[in-house]
Amino acid sequence: MLELPIVQPESTPPKRRKPEWLRVKLPIGTEYKKVRTLVDEYQLHTICQ
Repeated sequence: MLELPIVQPESTPPKRRKPEWLRVKLPIGTEYKKVRTLVDEYQLHTICQ
């Protein structure tokens, strides 16, 4: 029987933060609150439901 060496996975580099220009602030206003209320009312978990 052939023995294969155990290969250690390469370490993954640390996750870097996204640049400020790429970040988007979510609008939280009356429209968001309406949608949030509907999602909660119908107990939805994904956009497809």
